[in-house]
Amino acid sequence: MAIYLCSQEKELKTKTLKGEKVQKRVIIDVYIVISETVFLVLEPNPKMKGVGKLVSWGTLPTIDQIKRNLDNPDMLTITWRKVGDRDPWTLNILLPNNATDCVDLILRHLKKQDLVISKVYQKKKKLKESEVTAAGMLQPDEVEKLLKTI
Repeated sequence: MAIYLCSQEKELKTKTLKGEKVQKRVIIDVYIVISETVFLVLEPNPKMKGVGKLVSWGTLPTIDQIKRNLDNPDMLTITWRKVGDRDPWTLNILLPNNATDCVDLILRHLKKQDLVISKVYQKKKKLKESEVTAAGMLQPDEVEKLLKTI
């Protein structure tokens, strides 16, 4: 079992002085706990050190996808598939310096359960300004053909 401190964006509903409800996005610290079969998300209790509130959980075998952000590899998007009457669930978390360890741990636990893991990803590459040339520009007639195709 492993525990990771990470950040998550959360929407809070607050009331203004006029009594109106306003949604506000804030970044909060959360802990994720990964056991051999379960993924837990805990919010720490600000009043009691070492105590957290369970806010969500999912089983590891129901994970559908784990994505890493190209610009920020510490950002993970984990998606669970629909199970029964439960809707699919997506979790976006920032794991500074621990994203690789977290993903590797999940994969190890899934392999222990003899589950098949498929690594399907596209190698995306950012273009450098020096790589963009006039020769790569579409000619006007090619643009028209492309627009007709679309």
